[in-house]
Amino acid sequence: QNKKEDPIEQELRNLYHIAQNYYSFLLKDLVGKEAYKYFIDRKLLPETIEKFGLGYSLDAFDSLLKEFKKRNISNELLVNSGLISQKNGKYYDFFRNRAMFPIKDTLGRTIAFGGRQIVVDKNSGKYINSSESLIYNKKKILFGLYEAMSEIRKTKEVFIVEGYLDVITLSQAGIKNVVAPCGTSLTIEQLKLLEKYTNVKTIYFL
Repeated sequence: QNKKEDPIEQELRNLYHIAQNYYSFLLKDLVGKEAYKYFIDRKLLPETIEKFGLGYSLDAFDSLLKEFKKRNISNELLVNSGLISQKNGKYYDFFRNRAMFPIKDTLGRTIAFGGRQIVVDKNSGKYINSSESLIYNKKKILFGLYEAMSEIRKTKEVFIVEGYLDVITLSQAGIKNVVAPCGTSLTIEQLKLLEKYTNVKTIYFL
């Protein structure tokens, strides 16, 4: 059945689509060279970077905000998306100077991001993730599932690993039936998601 999507959900998905394209563009630009070097140092191939839609968030407070403002998007929607933060009446990018990992739903649409520090800053976590929203509930999402679905269906097996790079490097090495929780313990909802979309029979924990 075709369930009609909530208009706000559609708008949020559109924001994440814009952000995904923008972060990918920055990674390929000169400003993203440190993030690109980070991915290459982790032995990722250019085609893997492309496949997983990896990107870079600029070391600036309003880089993504300016992209959104070109499109006249309301501040309320931007804050609700988790991509823009607000403090004392000022609006600024949530992700800054980070290597960006898009988190996708089962249709391949970006609904959240994980961002990893490129420059060590003890005042902030090595990884930060999008806050939950109408379109993103971390207990119900598995990183890499969209890319892994067909292989899991074929093999009836899945490897569950810890983090984004574990998924990406294994996939690049040819082990494509691999997923990871998004910064949470493994949940019943995530296992149900796996069962629903892949009919998996055997689960390996790494």
